[in-house]
Formats: sequence, C-alpha cells, structure tokens
Amino acid sequence: EILDDEVGTAAGAEQSFDVAVGNTGDLLSKQDIELEWGGEFTDNETVELDGGENETVTLAVETAEDQPLGGYNVTVDSADDTDETTATIGPDRSLNQTTVAPGETVQVTVSGELGESAPVNLADTWTPEADGGELVEISYTTSFQGASGDDAFAFSDGDVAAGTVEIVYNVFIAEDDGDQTYEWDPLEDGDGSLMTIDGDPLPIFGDQAFNVTTDGDSTNTTTQIGAVTTL
Repeated sequence: EILDDEVGTAAGAEQSFDVAVGNTGDLLSKQDIELEWGGEFTDNETVELDGGENETVTLAVETAEDQPLGGYNVTVDSADDTDETTATIGPDRSLNQTTVAPGETVQVTVSGELGESAPVNLADTWTPEADGGELVEISYTTSFQGASGDDAFAFSDGDVAAGTVEIVYNVFIAEDDGDQTYEWDPLEDGDGSLMTIDGDPLPIFGDQAFNVTTDGDSTNTTTQIGAVTTL
C-alpha cells in the first residue's frame, strides 16, 4: 500500500513514496517491490519478511529538470499485489532574495515546462499585504494580468505553445515596514496560489516566504527589476 497520496514537487526534484509491505503468510518470504513513475522512472527494493511481519520501505525517483507540468501515475507492484497513486509536477517559484530590508524589492519568478499547448493561468497570492506589486515579464500572451500588494496574476489569451512558461513580478516593501515574514498562500480546496493548465490546478513549489529585517542583512542574488515587457 502506498502511504503517500499527495506527493508533489517542481521538476528536477526527488519524489519519494513510503510503501507499507506485509507478509500475510506463515513462512519467510522474499519479494521485489517495484515502483514505476509516469512510465518513465523506476525504483525497487528487495524485502524479506517473516510470516505476519510488516515493514515500511521508501522508494524514490529523480524527476527530469524539464519534466512537464501535470499529474503522473505512480504504480507499486509486488509479486501478488499492486497499488497506485498520482504524483504532481508543479511550477517552481524562485526569489532573488529571501531576506530584505525595508524599502527593497523582491523579484519573483514562477516557471515550468508545458508538455503540450494549453491555456495557462497564474494566480499567486501572499500575506501580509506589501507596499505594491508590478509585473515584469510574461512569456505568453495574456487576456488579463496585473499585480498588487498581495497578488500577481496572468491569464493566457487562449492556448500557450508547448515549452517553458515564465512569469516574473516584483513585490515592493514599504520603507516603514518592520521585522516580519511574508508567506505565499498554499493551494487548499481550489484557493490560494496556483497555476492552472487547461483548467487543472497545480500548487506552486519552491520558495514560499521571505523575511523583512531591520538589521541590514539582505540576501540579493540579482538586481533585475523593471516594468512588464511581454503581454
């Protein structure tokens, strides 16, 4: 039995699955437990159990750096049983800095690989409300887009061609902002931060928060800021 039913990461990350294995017989038994992920990646482990003994094993696969966004079927087989679940590859969120001073700007990049053409919608939301927001770049044509102090959104104008999708936006921190943490809202029951691919909602992985500090220690990794360049 697969114990994990909500495994999800961005592309390129490892996905691991805990599997409950039991020997329902009376005699010592040895079996191979095999995992297949999306028909592409596999892992296996040989388990030897006495009669009536149970054990949990962990099987894992490394997803591809360019793994397309979406859901993937995961199957675990033994000699006499099978179980399956669905794993998710969602977009990645990366920040140019995770510790900032009041008055600074955080640049956010949300990206992923589209396996085939489909409508793409992004809605990224966070708390508390910042001093403002600004779209910088969108890799696809939009019908509706914008940014504010607590959200950024970009809805495609029809299908987006297969390939990399990327949305870049800025979050502005007020000069009088004090020590606090800004956190992106997780996807729960269809609400929160998400990207939809052809209407299917995907959670956004990667960076989930940044800290505002008044001690002067910021962690800039890039200084690129500006106005939206692609609509």
